[in-house]
Amino acid sequence: MTTNGEIAPAVKELRDTTGLSMKQLAALVGVDPMTIHRWEKGLLNPGLKALRSLAAVSAKYGDYDRCRVFLTPISVDLSLPLKDLERITKVVAA
Repeated sequence: MTTNGEIAPAVKELRDTTGLSMKQLAALVGVDPMTIHRWEKGLLNPGLKALRSLAAVSAKYGDYDRCRVFLTPISVDLSLPLKDLERITKVVAA
């Protein structure tokens, strides 16, 4: 299971591996760049909608391991099998 402590580094690693700036990632996720900064520092945790968007960005760039990190809290909250969420996210990212 993903912990809140795994989200912060996952957001930073997503930006590092994709080459996206905070501003670019924020635009893709639909939040303010300062929100991305707060997520990376562990000062704030993304909500379910933001986690879904982060997972879609990860999937779009082919980073399915990080996609799983973002999907796990959604799976737990919605009581859905993680494999179903991964399949849905791949379709959305395509």
